[in-house]
Amino acid sequence: DSSTRLFRQALNTARKVPDTVEVIRAMVNLASTHQKAQRYDSGILWANEAMIWFGDSLYELRSVNYGTIGACYFMIAEDDSALKYYRLSERFANKGNHPVQQLMVYNNLASYFDFHNDYKQQSQYLLRARALSDSLNEATKIRAANVAQERFHTQELFSTNQTLEHRAALRKRNIMALAALLLLILCLGILLIYRSRQREQIALQSMQINQQRIDGLLQTQELKKIDAMLEGQETERRRIAADLHDRLGSILSSVKLHFTSMEDRLEELKAENKKHYSTASELLDSAASEVRRIAHDLASGTLVKFGLIPALYELKNTLEASNQLNIDMYHAGVEKRLEGVVEITLYRIIQEAISNILKHARATNVNLHLTQNQHELLVIIEDNGVGFDTNSVTHGLGMKNIKQRVQSLDGAIRFDSTKNRGTTVIIEIPIADK
Repeated sequence: DSSTRLFRQALNTARKVPDTVEVIRAMVNLASTHQKAQRYDSGILWANEAMIWFGDSLYELRSVNYGTIGACYFMIAEDDSALKYYRLSERFANKGNHPVQQLMVYNNLASYFDFHNDYKQQSQYLLRARALSDSLNEATKIRAANVAQERFHTQELFSTNQTLEHRAALRKRNIMALAALLLLILCLGILLIYRSRQREQIALQSMQINQQRIDGLLQTQELKKIDAMLEGQETERRRIAADLHDRLGSILSSVKLHFTSMEDRLEELKAENKKHYSTASELLDSAASEVRRIAHDLASGTLVKFGLIPALYELKNTLEASNQLNIDMYHAGVEKRLEGVVEITLYRIIQEAISNILKHARATNVNLHLTQNQHELLVIIEDNGVGFDTNSVTHGLGMKNIKQRVQSLDGAIRFDSTKNRGTTVIIEIPIADK
């Protein structure tokens, strides 16, 4: 858990610098950590995310990354994919000439062929591993001989100063005995203080429990206020837009029709009245245009007017202003606007997911990633909350709404969570070619 948290911090810092190599290294480490924690879907996901950033170098890291993908597929019994990525791991380990990584790759492939009873290929990779291990051991022996020679000279110097060190050791033992006595006296004093304050600590703990209950009630109330505020603002904008367009707009249009019906009698009017008529008609046209513009602006909002990403940033700022949650948002490849229905549905999905985090996860931080390629939009929502057991927890109304909206876009959704280890929501939405 600590590794995952620190690697995520490293990833966010590397993106802000920016430092491409450290971004790749953090993603590779996250993939390896998820694989060791038996969260294989997340391991494959982070490893594939890292592959987007690789260039033509960093052969050792690429070998490690492919090895992680192969291990994940091997553990979920997708053997063809496992062998494919083990081979890629071997290729880049040999290309970069990294002996330690080569040794790891050879052992992985030997284990793979042993599992499939292919003893011929297993023996080939075991022989390669043994030869490479012997080479590494020989280099280690040379280094050990140099160290032994240095120790020999150090021993000669030590023997000439042995008497002085013996006297210093006696003095040190006396000092340590005195320090132990003082430490014993200090411990007795601390014990007395602890006993005297034990009752105060029990009372303080009771107060803290009561305060946590109060904070929970306040947080629930704050969530209701945020949901009501967002829903109320949107409803009010639609109502005002409809009133402007349907009521005031229709009245102005009716007045314009009456003026138009008088055009045939303009010749009979005096020049001065004709001028007033023209001015009034122009003002009516301007007022009608302004009403239509205001109605359009009120009805559209940030999502329809500017798109999904600005709307998500507006949601992020609104939620962070309540001091309940910190949201780190990252997006790549989401350059063009999506279809209106897709953008609105995705916004509602992410809004519902973050609302569930606020209500149930007791999280303090959320990572929101949006990555788009030619055929697919990938959304990852991670939190550092309490998590849940995906096999035993019954999904509530909020999670059912998320699933229904994803299905309406022909997408797929996965929940990767373990109790007390946070939750990762992975959403894949197909994007139609334009």
